[in-house]
Amino acid sequence: MELRPLNTPEGICAELLYLAWQERAAARVERTNKQRTAEAEHAAQAMECLAADIDHVRKAFSVLKPHGILVSVMAPGFEFRQDRKSTEFRAWLDEVGGTWEDLPDGAFKTSGTGISTRLVTIERAA
Repeated sequence: MELRPLNTPEGICAELLYLAWQERAAARVERTNKQRTAEAEHAAQAMECLAADIDHVRKAFSVLKPHGILVSVMAPGFEFRQDRKSTEFRAWLDEVGGTWEDLPDGAFKTSGTGISTRLVTIERAA
């Protein structure tokens, strides 16, 4: 490729095209970084939600009367996540005799969500 001097019309045009390309590339990088930040924030919020339903079930169980039955709809993350809160929750469910079952896909679609859900059931011993 032959380089044109900047003081020619072709050289000025090439320089302007190059600057425009640089600006577009920089904007694309900025959008990508913003998207990554948004995705990281979304993941953090999802983890907080996961923690919230586990905390909710454990708190509800703590105030459950003897022979009471706790039933809760939860996100399925506790079944497979390997973080400390989820593994401890699964162990605790086994310890207290809790069970869970899959709810049908789309069970809450009319409420505007297609998330998979589990029905967790725990009976408090005497």
